[in-house]
Amino acid sequence: MDRSCVRIRSSKYISVYKDCVSAFHMRSANYWQYILAMAKLVFWTIVVMLVALFVRYYLDTPVPEDIPEKLKVQLIDASMRTYRHLIGALVKLGLTDYFSTLDRMISDWFILAQMTGHPWGLKLTADQTLRINDTKIEGVRTIIYEPVSTYKYDNRTILIFFHGGGWSTMSVDSYDPLIRKIARESGVVIISVNYRYSPEYPYPAPLNDCIKVVEYVTDNLSKFRIDPFKVAVGGDSIGANIAASVSLQLYDRIAMQFLIDPFLQFFDFKTTSFTENSRYFHDSLHSPSSLVYVTNYLGISSNHHQAFLNNNHVTKSLRSQYAEMVNQTIWMKPELVRNKYLLKKVDSSGDVINENNTLSNEIEELITDPFVAPLMANDTLLSYAPEAYIVTNGYNFIRDDGVMYAGRLSKAGTKVVHRHYSAGFHHAWFFPHGPLKLNVSVQIVSDLIYALINRL
Repeated sequence: MDRSCVRIRSSKYISVYKDCVSAFHMRSANYWQYILAMAKLVFWTIVVMLVALFVRYYLDTPVPEDIPEKLKVQLIDASMRTYRHLIGALVKLGLTDYFSTLDRMISDWFILAQMTGHPWGLKLTADQTLRINDTKIEGVRTIIYEPVSTYKYDNRTILIFFHGGGWSTMSVDSYDPLIRKIARESGVVIISVNYRYSPEYPYPAPLNDCIKVVEYVTDNLSKFRIDPFKVAVGGDSIGANIAASVSLQLYDRIAMQFLIDPFLQFFDFKTTSFTENSRYFHDSLHSPSSLVYVTNYLGISSNHHQAFLNNNHVTKSLRSQYAEMVNQTIWMKPELVRNKYLLKKVDSSGDVINENNTLSNEIEELITDPFVAPLMANDTLLSYAPEAYIVTNGYNFIRDDGVMYAGRLSKAGTKVVHRHYSAGFHHAWFFPHGPLKLNVSVQIVSDLIYALINRL
């Protein structure tokens, strides 16, 4: 056989071999592609399941039965829980501390995102209807909102506003969209006050900052072109606590106080509203750990927050001494309590289990001070208070404070307008616009604007 024949046969074998190898590689490639595709499918199936479980966990929370926009409320609750869990994780990782600058910045971002859909809110948005000045008054940061519609008037109305946030979080920035809306639609000048925070600055520092601003403004009414009979203070939650305290101290300078969801006493944390609303927003707005805000403001260890929650912070003798001022059988309106049985169990002077005498002695002077807890004011002091516009919400855990304060002010002879929203909850008024707009929020803010226009 000549060499040419051998070369031909060899080339044929090599060609067949190459074809076999190529076929094997193709099959192998197809096999691994199949395995990779199946692995991706399993991975994304697991991811989708985990996300579904995550969403279910976050949205599977009791919401007020009376509110029609249940999904929106669930999203609000989920957002607040996400904030709490995020900060908790950052603290555990050693990246920040509770009530740090970062914590407070993230809190503002979450609030603004809920209100407007953007974590920076409206700060980057020009507003042709308002003149906005971020400045300082007596060393305290304030934002002054002057509506263009009333800018040239010499007898303008003013509302000096104190934000909520447990004396420890939130700011004038997180309230900016809401305050813009109120100023724009009411024509009222609003000064939003960024007082110092607890726990770095416990009582009386935050209150003193607010008093300084009110005193400066009322001493310079001509500079601000304000009618002396149209000066109001206001706030929500603990901001309403500050507004009520300022009204008791500077009653001769103030025409009206606007108290939205006021927190007004440190005496009883077993009220009907605490009890029947604890199941709603339990891990967000109504979290038991929120009583740390109380210990922050009072300047005591946060380890005591559980004692407050269990009502062990006040001795029986002290409770009986001041019981009438917070007695729900006297001051609570039965029609505003959903579970009527709770009113039968209320006893503000009742037994205290495991009373903490040391803690009670430490805080007695503070929690009975009407400038710390306005609900503890006597009838004489309340009789001097300016007219009050009080907002309470049915599903708010501090609902009863506002209801009782309205009753006590009225009995003392002070004019009171009490607006109660059965479907509302704590900070419900944050959502009169934006992606999470709620009907009850629209109503609260509309009624407030009407009162600013017509009662001042």
